Amino acid sequence: MFRSTSTLNSGGEFSSFYVRIIAMEQRKKTVGIMGVSGDPVHDGHIAAALAALELPGMDEVWLMVTPHSPFKDPSRGAALEHRTHLANLAAMSTGRLGHRIKVSDFEVLLRRFGVENSTVTMLEHFAETYPSLQPVWLMGADNLATLHTWGNRWQDIMEKYPVGVFARPGSDEGAKASIAATLYKETFLSPETFACKPGTWTFVESVHSTISSTIIREQLRQGRNPPELCLDAIGYIRQYGLYDYPQTSTQ
Repeated sequence: MFRSTSTLNSGGEFSSFYVRIIAMEQRKKTVGIMGVSGDPVHDGHIAAALAALELPGMDEVWLMVTPHSPFKDPSRGAALEHRTHLANLAAMSTGRLGHRIKVSDFEVLLRRFGVENSTVTMLEHFAETYPSLQPVWLMGADNLATLHTWGNRWQDIMEKYPVGVFARPGSDEGAKASIAATLYKETFLSPETFACKPGTWTFVESVHSTISSTIIREQLRQGRNPPELCLDAIGYIRQYGLYDYPQTSTQ
């Protein structure tokens, strides 16, 4: 046990050591939540996760594999267990899996319990389930551009949680001129001053990946080995015949 916080030093002031300990205990760990279909997770996702870890106050990033995106056809792509494993392989390739980058099936569990499939509902349940963690919603610029179409509670995301937005080629200008960006221009902070404080948001322009999971799936179907996938992921895809990847690659 730590000594009582009422213990005074010879100067009649609280020991700075114990003050630091109290501050550490009171501060919530900040966790960036990056929703990914993981079909498959690639270097673009990992680059965004690593950039998020550079934001002031960010402790961890969780790649939250979704049962299926409400904006995508759920009949396409690999099964959930394969997508989750591929996400783990991608995170493992950074050397930070289990330390600062984690893969989570939290949203999958919510769906199994019949919880509404929406981002704000997921964030609320996350905060309730993990009271010692401060969730930070992470999304691409293309999502910020359409955030106002995410149901009648989309503003709760911007007002109740820290939000990190990552540049996406072809989407940045539309995102910066979007309804959400315009409405919340007063709560915008630069990445250097963003401190994961609820009700603030930032735009990270250091990530410039043009790759997409759609392009990667097409390359795999053609028997090509996308450089944006780690070798372990390609081996796993070949082993289970995912994305119509031929048993013998053209590379």
